[in-house]
Amino acid sequence: MAITPLVKVAIFGAVARKIEALVRLQALGCLHIEAVSPNAISERSSSRHVLAWLLASPVRRHPARSGEPFDAAVVEATASRIEARLARVDEEQRALAKRLRALEPWGDYTLDPALLAHGLRLWFYVVPHWRLAQVPRDLIAWRVVARDERDCWVAVIQPEEPQHMPVPRAHTGSVPLEQVRRRLQDLEAEHDDLVAERIALTRWCERLAASLARLDDEAARRDAATHTLDRDGLFALVAWAPASSLERLHAAAEESGLAVVSSRPGDDDDPPTLLRNEGSARAGQALLGLFITPGYRSWDPSRWVWAAFTLYFGMVMADAGYALVMAVLMAGLARWRTGRASTAYALAWPLVVSTGLWGLVVGTWFGTAVPASSPLAALAVLDGGDVGTMMRISLLIGVGHLTFACLARAAHSAGRSRAEALGWAALLGGCAFYGFTRGAAAAVFTAPAGIALAVGGFAVALAAAVTAESGLGARVAALFTTAMRLSSALGDTLSYLRLFALAYAGASLAAAFNRLAAQVFESSPAFGALLAGTLLLLGHALNLVLGVAGGFVHGLRLNVIEFLNWSGVSEGRPFTPFKFEDPSPWMHPR
Repeated sequence: MAITPLVKVAIFGAVARKIEALVRLQALGCLHIEAVSPNAISERSSSRHVLAWLLASPVRRHPARSGEPFDAAVVEATASRIEARLARVDEEQRALAKRLRALEPWGDYTLDPALLAHGLRLWFYVVPHWRLAQVPRDLIAWRVVARDERDCWVAVIQPEEPQHMPVPRAHTGSVPLEQVRRRLQDLEAEHDDLVAERIALTRWCERLAASLARLDDEAARRDAATHTLDRDGLFALVAWAPASSLERLHAAAEESGLAVVSSRPGDDDDPPTLLRNEGSARAGQALLGLFITPGYRSWDPSRWVWAAFTLYFGMVMADAGYALVMAVLMAGLARWRTGRASTAYALAWPLVVSTGLWGLVVGTWFGTAVPASSPLAALAVLDGGDVGTMMRISLLIGVGHLTFACLARAAHSAGRSRAEALGWAALLGGCAFYGFTRGAAAAVFTAPAGIALAVGGFAVALAAAVTAESGLGARVAALFTTAMRLSSALGDTLSYLRLFALAYAGASLAAAFNRLAAQVFESSPAFGALLAGTLLLLGHALNLVLGVAGGFVHGLRLNVIEFLNWSGVSEGRPFTPFKFEDPSPWMHPR
């Protein structure tokens, strides 16, 4: 099992030496810290965002000289402040510009104090031309102060809001037009100053980029410091650690003057999941991590996910010519493989091999069947255009994949859950045994056996689900839910037909490009050769890209949705180690 066993540890030390202790624990790099303080906050470094924001500046200054004093934390804080203030200024500018457009038709008005002394107020209305005649005539005073091709801006003087006006009143606010203009000018000047400050900070981009790991480490320590519980001069930190690292943890704690208490996970605990895989299982872990992290008490399907994904990708592509093109591209990219790209490069080769093998099995090269006279024809044991056979193979693979998922669930569970999983495995296997042996000579024996296996498996699954509940209502609900899962089993099995459908669509599209290019060439052998070649190149390039995308998306979908639905893999949370991103000695705080 690739799920690493964890222990729960409580670490105690003096508050005065908490930062020093956190540095030591961060250097150890084996703890997943849990929050125990009621005031815990999640603090993450904004340095990468700040760097991206500075690099996005339309104008940038030349990089600073290496000898100039530089404080990455100050640059990060200053840039964050400028970005936040710019966002507020821009938001206020947009609001004021909208307010300005609404106020301009009314002009820069002030109400005479004498009118205010008599209790009179101004009311504003935007009245369409055709409704102007509906303005009441018993108003004290009103006037059209502006108009356009559609509306009139009507100002009314009344002590109270006029009744029976043809439109609701316009809310102009209490800020005069001239004051809005002055505020907008002030904001424009402040915006220019902030932009200039941003441009000035761009000279530190290179130095900031070199400090990203250190800033992330400092932010992680600040975050960890808020997760501790501080009382009476002592701090307590609760974390999860791999059982294999417990000895190192005790040694480091003894050197730092810390006390460590460890215990196994209890039934009420929710430990994170630490996966440690190598080779192909590591690739499956990466694919699985795009959608789900297995629960700590579940099981790790990474190896099987990668195997099935490789198979399905090859089935969807199923063209030896495309495999050859991908191999050439991979060989050309070999010189640029570094770091994670090197790992991805190595793990992509199985997909190329799977595509080539399936292409040889169906005898397809760039959408063209291999000639019968070719030595490669002996390897073409399947006809990719045989709809019936390829559909049966896809369904057989689907049933096998789901049955294996049920058996894996049974292997990693106990009691009624195991019996239920075995029952569904028997049901799926029995249906497959019955369906795929129909018409065979031995069907008179295999058909009853398949039916008996399916019925018996369903009875076991039904009994396990019902007896797991207590009370009549709960048992009836379990009975109904289990019966409804039959349709889910059928739908999930039929979902594997997408393997055939995508492969058939890709082969048909490639063949269509081949025919179209041949027709173009025959129509004009001189100029048509160039046009046909271009058509073939672009057409097959497009089909290759679509095939890779389809193989990745649907190959992954069959694993993440259909397979995990039956495998009993629960969702957990990933183990996030508290460790240094930059292990260099100089980054330790002095």
